[in-house]
Amino acid sequence: MGRRSGKGHAIADFVVAPSTQDKQLRRTANDQKVQTTAEDVYRRNEAIKTLPASELPKIFPTPASIADAGATVIFDPKGGIAYEPVFRAEADYLALMLGGIFGKPVLTAQGTTGTATVRLVKDASIKGKEAYRLETDKEGVRIFAGTNAGIYYGIQSLRQLLPLTAKGPAPIAAVQVNDEPRFGFRSFSLDVARNFHSKALVLRMLDVMSVYKVNTLHLHMSDDEGWRVEIAGLLS
Repeated sequence: MGRRSGKGHAIADFVVAPSTQDKQLRRTANDQKVQTTAEDVYRRNEAIKTLPASELPKIFPTPASIADAGATVIFDPKGGIAYEPVFRAEADYLALMLGGIFGKPVLTAQGTTGTATVRLVKDASIKGKEAYRLETDKEGVRIFAGTNAGIYYGIQSLRQLLPLTAKGPAPIAAVQVNDEPRFGFRSFSLDVARNFHSKALVLRMLDVMSVYKVNTLHLHMSDDEGWRVEIAGLLS
């Protein structure tokens, strides 16, 4: 409708006509499947098969390289975590994570020698800003990286090696992993404008993202359906 001098002109005699012919729904002239039905989706999903556990990668996403010794070693966090000073925050994070899994505090100490269960070591030869090397054997666990991000992602790979039911000393695969991401930008989009979620769920989603080494959250906060930003001056 047009507007002039603050007045509008109503249009009352209009009709919304549904599409009744395939040609009205084609995206291109050669489009042969103009509508996807529930049956189509069901048939496609029938082809999806659950992989047996033996075929799943030990670490996901699959690392750039992984050498599996074909053996297991016992992981017992009571030996604590040794770390270089630059990795103190990552050591504290790992201690908190392992404490939650095993139900008891895990000690941390500065330094990379001794008999610690896990050692976080700075290695300047590892150049990628998110790259790391993870070694697990009968001597313990060693994570090497040139950056804090690399150590953090190495911790996530160690986390995936632990059995889901671990409560005490637990078997983990003896491996050597060399890894860095193929893509620097790895994102997850969460649309809270159309489908609102609680703060607790968003924080949980961030934890899950970190496990899978996703490094960017796109938090879609505004759209036609809503504006998810608190503005104290507006009525609720």
